[in-house]
Amino acid sequence: MRIGRVDPKLVVVLLGGLLVASPSLADWLILKDGSRVETKGGWEVKGPMVVFHLANGTFSSLRLDSVDLQASEAATVEAKKPKPEPEVKEAREPVLVLTDADVGHVVPEPLQPTLEEDSGEAANQPEAVTPGEAGRTPQGFAQPDRVQVLDWDEVQSENGIAFEGSIRNISAAVVGDVSLEVFLEDDEGELLRSRMAILGATALRPGGHTRFRADFPGTFGYSDVRFEVSHVALDTSSRSESDDELRGPENG
Repeated sequence: MRIGRVDPKLVVVLLGGLLVASPSLADWLILKDGSRVETKGGWEVKGPMVVFHLANGTFSSLRLDSVDLQASEAATVEAKKPKPEPEVKEAREPVLVLTDADVGHVVPEPLQPTLEEDSGEAANQPEAVTPGEAGRTPQGFAQPDRVQVLDWDEVQSENGIAFEGSIRNISAAVVGDVSLEVFLEDDEGELLRSRMAILGATALRPGGHTRFRADFPGTFGYSDVRFEVSHVALDTSSRSESDDELRGPENG
């Protein structure tokens, strides 16, 4: 029978779809490019070719100079070695077994009512904050500022940027000397510029609000904007301020 020359790489690609599950004792041909071909039984060298049967019984061949015969023999010997039986570990008896009955349980004591609960008063009722102590309770917890920025918008023009918005007195006290400073920061939190905003009113009744505007001429870029509001609580018991002064042009 005449055997023609076959490209070994083409043979490996064509045989890849024909390989089936290998038996426990297999013969292998190792190609010089590292590929492996499983054979059914041994192979035979005939002139420049190695002839063999694939695992599914198909007759095939490879060029002799593409096969590593020494590596093929070693792989075949290794595949035919009996596999060691898996080691079965003996189950050990447990040294100690604990059940729920062996564990002590702590029964928590009932909570005792506080003096405030006995008297019908809420235990966490905040104390009144006197003027000059705005922003902190006697316990030291921070409280919201009396005056806060309600909303704001960025206004861009060919001259720079500006910020417009409104502030509101969210407390139950009258506040005066209200001022607002606007800070522009870069992406690392460093200060770029700051400006004092122009307010529509500097005194606000409880719940009152007014507009503001801060211009930054020549500034066109920033990463973050921050607002700081300052104010003082006014003692209105003497009614020394007039209604017109407290209301302001836009005071609600």
